[in-house]
Amino acid sequence: MSFNWPDEPMTFEEAQDFAMHIIAERKKRVMPKHYVARLNEIVDGHIGAGVEDERIRSLKRDLTTLEATQHGWAEAARAFADDEIMLRDLLNEYNQCAHAHDRPELRKQLEAFLSDELPPMVFCQEKNGEFTLGVDHRGIDHEEADKDLIKTDTIPSYVLHVNDHGNITLYAVTTEEVWSRV
Repeated sequence: MSFNWPDEPMTFEEAQDFAMHIIAERKKRVMPKHYVARLNEIVDGHIGAGVEDERIRSLKRDLTTLEATQHGWAEAARAFADDEIMLRDLLNEYNQCAHAHDRPELRKQLEAFLSDELPPMVFCQEKNGEFTLGVDHRGIDHEEADKDLIKTDTIPSYVLHVNDHGNITLYAVTTEEVWSRV
């Protein structure tokens, strides 16, 4: 599935919604549908439930009993829940500020979260309260220099890898679009 990003700058609220969308898509790729639905129920049931520490303890207790723990998804479920709670709390704190523009640390926190969650060679930048996403050309150059990325106008069907001892291995190239920009 290809990553699609907005062409226009986003407000804080739109960027937070976009971050929640990224988490939702990642959950779908990591866990079966019925576990995702149960995790969403648990997280939604704990949002706004009261004192922060008790809310987190209660959430982690419920996640521990989640059937996913038997399948090795408990750690991923906790990470998703932590991310969602952090993003919702961040938006609540932002909305409670009379002068949200005076709280650059909240904007930078969301910018950092988005930057960590975006696909390779995509960055997020916050400026004057607007969040924009773009192609990380320096990152592309770095990956190309490290030979982790090959720029080409055609995608081959095979790649022949020759190591420093002369051993060769033929790989079939399978393609999965990560993102594209015009």
